[in-house]
Amino acid sequence: MLESYYNVRLGGLQVDHIYGDKLDNRLENLRPATNAQNQANSKTRGNKSGFRGVCWDKTNKKWVAKIKVNGKTKHLGRFSIAEDAACAFNKAALEYHGEYAHLNKVLCNFDNVSA
Repeated sequence: MLESYYNVRLGGLQVDHIYGDKLDNRLENLRPATNAQNQANSKTRGNKSGFRGVCWDKTNKKWVAKIKVNGKTKHLGRFSIAEDAACAFNKAALEYHGEYAHLNKVLCNFDNVSA
């Protein structure tokens, strides 16, 4: 679509919708991305915690934060509060995925978060 409609060559890359709206095909919402970058910016589906990269550990009764980097899952830690786990994910997402990171909507103080 980007190649044909806007005459832009992607060279094997995919089209990433910056704002996450697949129906918004305006040029300012589109950018070329690798598969990994496109996945980093994808929406969360089927997550009961309400946060991307956060799940409940029944055994330890803690929230677990993890992120996928280069196809491998990186464990970020266990947290008593889901928001702290979400902040750990956000910090790691910015570090590993940069502008392609899809962040949790939570207020974070990165000085107090280990990731």
